[in-house]
Amino acid sequence: MKDAIAEKIRALFRAEFARMAARGATGADMQEEAYAQMIAQNVARRSWGVFLQMSEEDRLEVWRDFIQNASANELRDLAAKLRAQHSHDAADAAYDLERLADLREYANAVRLERCT
Repeated sequence: MKDAIAEKIRALFRAEFARMAARGATGADMQEEAYAQMIAQNVARRSWGVFLQMSEEDRLEVWRDFIQNASANELRDLAAKLRAQHSHDAADAAYDLERLADLREYANAVRLERCT
């Protein structure tokens, strides 16, 4: 299942690059940071639709994968977005994500300390 989702998202990136090239984007444009951000935002909008079409089980797997692989900063960014929703459930989830971010940073610090 994970491979199928990854392939759908890669296809969205390929389609977005092709769409921008057809609109006149050059190789120099593609090297710009702003261009990469625009492509990522466009794909994120389209991939949200793919995510919503998934079964509940598949969405849960994507969420687990994100939680397992997200950096502490990504977890904190998501926590901030949840807090902005001003709901009790979102605030609880935000707290949990920030705690996970703290634990991840601590584990990384311990790992680095052991390596030195």
